[in-house]
Amino acid sequence: MLTLTSEIRTPLHDWRAGNKLSLLSIAIVTLFLLNSPILLAGAAGLTALLYLAFGTKFAARGLRMLKPLRFFLGFILLWQVVLGDPVTGFAIVLRLATAVSLANLVTLSTRLDDLIDLVIWLASPARFVGVSPKPLALSIALVVRFVPVLLEGSGGKNGIIGTNRDFLLADLGQTCFVTSVETMRRHVRHETQS
Repeated sequence: MLTLTSEIRTPLHDWRAGNKLSLLSIAIVTLFLLNSPILLAGAAGLTALLYLAFGTKFAARGLRMLKPLRFFLGFILLWQVVLGDPVTGFAIVLRLATAVSLANLVTLSTRLDDLIDLVIWLASPARFVGVSPKPLALSIALVVRFVPVLLEGSGGKNGIIGTNRDFLLADLGQTCFVTSVETMRRHVRHETQS
């Protein structure tokens, strides 16, 4: 089954999925309790060092996994700059980038089978009300398996979405950008009228 698990072995590969997800939850809650950009920058730096501790190839893969967030994080920062609060923008961007990086670290070091087993175990109390957790686990497996197939297809060429993907992403990006600029313009106009 297609997964995002890294072929580069790290000591984290030997940890139990439940332990990694528990630590991830604690780390993300801690990130959202921090307000200082300096502390958040320190957390981002520690996360980068954690990736680098497992080698430059592993760290490069983790960095590539953040690539889809560039536009979103840039937009958040731009929005906060327009609102006159770039410090908050940097804090939000650092917080989100660090949280996603930590989640990616868990994804890279955990087999899909282990995550599915954990979901089944966590959802097992639902059996008492007649709900089987196995369809949930199957849904996770299908999404993880078929979303990349839909986007890229076999061998990275012409999947089901295939050649139209770039057009669809560009159209979506343009729509989001125009809507966002219009919202910012209305917000600025409202603030200046007040």
